[in-house]
Amino acid sequence: MSILHLPLPSLSSYISTHSLQTHLVRHLLTFKSVLKPLPPPLILTMELLPTFTFGRRQQISPEDLHTLSQLGSVVKSLRGGMTTFHGPGQLVGYPLLDLKQFKLVFTL
Repeated sequence: MSILHLPLPSLSSYISTHSLQTHLVRHLLTFKSVLKPLPPPLILTMELLPTFTFGRRQQISPEDLHTLSQLGSVVKSLRGGMTTFHGPGQLVGYPLLDLKQFKLVFTL
């Protein structure tokens, strides 16, 4: 099975790449309910403009928010975890695939 690779232009915005990823996930889920076989797995890769993301349970003080905003964008994400920096020089990859295709179904 092949994997499609979509490299995005250098120094993309976190918000636009997240929006693209969300759009592609929605389409994959729609295809999953209608199409057989599914489209091949896809990996998006990019370098991001300076961005700090923080998880939904993390609280950031107004002072810290102000300081981080001076250094880059600040985005609250739906993930857990603490503040993460994304920026130039880092390669970020978002794989989009159905784990069932690879028989990698995890159960608790």
